[in-house]
Order: sequence, then structure tokens, then C-alpha cells
Amino acid sequence: MSIIGRRGIHFLRKLSAENVPSDLIEKGQSRVIDASLTLIRESAKLRGELVRALGGAVASTSLLGVPLGHNSSFLQGPAFAPPRIREAIWCGSTNLNN
Repeated sequence: MSIIGRRGIHFLRKLSAENVPSDLIEKGQSRVIDASLTLIRESAKLRGELVRALGGAVASTSLLGVPLGHNSSFLQGPAFAPPRIREAIWCGSTNLNN
């Protein structure tokens, strides 16, 4: 192994999370996040331009899904929300439209 390679490995061993200031780590993480979001935005812009160049798209609305919680492996509480919401909507004491 060359002397440069040995120095690089030695430097990497000394470099650890404890030696790097936390503000520098946070700054690096925020730069990575900003770069990712910029890439996503630019990709969406390019796709939009392509769709417009091909004649546009027909707009329509659709409901993709409502998170109920019955598929969750953590908390089952949200699964009981829709019946309770319907009950509160039709309850005479809380609904002023009756």
C-alpha cells in the first residue's frame, strides 16, 4: 500500500462523529436535504414541461386514500376515528345544524 493510502486510512480512523462539531454535521445534513429537494423540484418541473409540450393533461380529482390505522403495526387508535367522527357529526348536543 502506498504511503498516501496509509495516511488516508490513518486520517479516517481519527475522524469520527465525536471529533466533528455538531453544527458542521447539521450544516452538511441540511445541504444534502436541500440538494435532494432541489433535484425533486427540478425533476417535477421538467416533467411538467414535457406534459405541456405534448399537449397537456386532462385534470381530474380522485381520493387516493384515508389513513385509518388498521394496517398499522404500532397504534390502532386511528382505526376507531371514522365512526366517532360520524357519531359526533350527527350528535344533537354538538351539531348546531339540527
